[in-house]
This record gives sequence, structure tokens and C-alpha cells, in this order.
Amino acid sequence: MTPVTKIFVVLVCLFAFIFTPLTIGFVAQSYHWKTLATQYQETITTMVATERAALGSAASAVSHYQAQRENDRLQMEALKNDISKLEQRIDQLINEKEACDASRASWESSAQTLSAQLKVINNHNQALIEENGRLSNSEQELRARNLSLQDRVEELSANSVTLAQQLRQKIEEMTAVRQENDQLRQSLQLGKASEALTSAAQPSAKAGTPSKISEIRGSVTEVRSTEGLASIDVGSAAGVSEGMVMAVIRNNEYICDLIITDKVDPTQSVGKIAVQGSKEIRPGDTVIDERSLMAR
Repeated sequence: MTPVTKIFVVLVCLFAFIFTPLTIGFVAQSYHWKTLATQYQETITTMVATERAALGSAASAVSHYQAQRENDRLQMEALKNDISKLEQRIDQLINEKEACDASRASWESSAQTLSAQLKVINNHNQALIEENGRLSNSEQELRARNLSLQDRVEELSANSVTLAQQLRQKIEEMTAVRQENDQLRQSLQLGKASEALTSAAQPSAKAGTPSKISEIRGSVTEVRSTEGLASIDVGSAAGVSEGMVMAVIRNNEYICDLIITDKVDPTQSVGKIAVQGSKEIRPGDTVIDERSLMAR
């Protein structure tokens, strides 16, 4: 056997000793890997199933959360709209409050103005009450004056009747005396007596008292109550002048006074109703100048 052959056999034996354990270990290790691969494959299958279940659950959860997110988004938009409406309502309420404040200030100003006006009206009413009291007193005085004038008129009427009776009696006595005188003259053949004097002889000297002023008498033709004026049918031709006071009477009862204005014509004039009694002046009432009425 050659050395090469020996070396080759030794090498073969050496390699056999070296590679046999390796081969046994490799084989053993390969078998273990198959078991692990089977286990890994089963685990992978289980994990894939679990993963798919987890993915399904995750997908379901994602859908749920997406729906919830969409719902939350819609709710958020609704809340934003509500907030916008509330802000608009707040602005509206602020504007209304400002308008109410302005209206309140206006009402307070109006109330103050009305209070001032009410105070003025109360003062005016008080003045009217005082004026009414004064007019009532004046009315009572005028009524007393009217009663006095009525008594005076009745007294003058009675005196006028008495004087008329006395005048008729004097005329009858004068007629009887004249008849007796005529008979006496005829019996004495003295002729017819001269006519009796119709007027008294004028004295040579003037009397110490002034002569009586002629009475101015007329009637009311028109009454303008709104202007407080009345027209009468006597004027400057009868002696009426501006500022003259004319008394208005009806059936011997005093009605009022008229103060003649500047509207005086020869046949008519206008007077202002100055003092009025309980009755109102009306067309047809008699007017007489106050001086002649008081001189009766």
C-alpha cells in the first residue's frame, strides 16, 4: 500500500469521524426544524385567524368610531349653529335693551314734561277756581244789583202810573175850570176866553242843576257769542259814542252791559259784552244807556 493510499485512507477515516456526528446532528436538527415549522405554521394560522378577527373587529370599531365621529361632527356643527344663533340673539337682546333704555329715557323725559304741564294746569285750575270765586261774588253782586234795579223799575212803574192818574185828574180839573170859566164869561158877556197855555213859561235865569239828558234807547239786532260782541240799532245819530256803557234789559230785568267799541255808525253800533248775569243776551233785547237807567 502506497503512502498516498494510506494518507487517503487516513483522511477518509478522519473525515468519517468528523462528518458522522455532523451528519447525525444535522439530521437531528432538521427533524426538529420540521416540528418547529409545523408549530410555527399552526401558530401563524392561528395568528392569521386572530389577526383577521382583530382586523374585522378593528374595521367594525373604525366604522363605529367613524360614525360616532361623523355624529360628533354633526353635533358640533349643530352646536356651532346654536352658538351663532345665540350670539345673534344676544346681539338682538343688546339692541332691544339699548332701545328700551332709549325709550325709558324718552318716557322719563315725557313724564317730566307732563309733570311740568300738570303743574301748570294745576296752577291754571287754581287761578280759574279763584277767578270763578271772584265771578261768583260778582254774579251775586250783579244779582243784588239786578234785584235793586227791578225794585227801582217797579217803583218807577208805580210812580209812572200814579203820575198818569194825577195828570188825567189835572186835565179833567182843567177842563172843568175852563168850562166854568167859559160859562162865567158868557154870563158876563166878556167874550170867549183865550186858549190855554200849552207850555210853561221859560224862566229868565237858568236853574242851578243841569237839564236832563235825553235817554238813548234801542234794541239788540245781532249777537256774536264766540266773539263776545253784540250789534244794536242805535248809533252816533242818537248820541252813542265809543266807550259808552249800554245796559241790556228784558221785561224790566237786567241781562248784561255792553261797552261800545269803535264800530259806531249813525244808525247802528257794536258793543262788547262786559258783564253778564244769569241769562244770555239775545236779539230783541232792549238797550238803554246806563246813565239814563241809573237816573230813573
